[in-house]
Amino acid sequence: MPRKTSHSYRLERNTRWLIRRRDGLLRRLGRIGPFVDGSIYRMGRTCGNKEHCQCSRGKKHVSSYLMFKVRQKSRTLYIPVDLLGEVLTYSKRYRSLKELIRQICDVQKEIVRRHVQEKARHHHR
Repeated sequence: MPRKTSHSYRLERNTRWLIRRRDGLLRRLGRIGPFVDGSIYRMGRTCGNKEHCQCSRGKKHVSSYLMFKVRQKSRTLYIPVDLLGEVLTYSKRYRSLKELIRQICDVQKEIVRRHVQEKARHHHR
């Protein structure tokens, strides 16, 4: 068996660390919980009761909507007041999920890059 050089040992050791890092990130993926893609949009509007309502004097009624895309078209979904907190949490989780996926992809690309590097090193011996 050929003796490992200091550089190849470091490369292998660092690759093992990257694999452990990736596996830890993958475990976190399963603990994300319910999520929803889209952003929360709050809109002020006036009602039809012009004489007796505060909205006719400038204090508008606020409604919340979930904005998302379907086939490159923006869509909105009304969010009832009693669900707003929950939907906000879902939306935050989705952003966390996207960031977690980005991290996993970055680590995985580095693992592949190092594998190619190691194969090239062995091929040229």
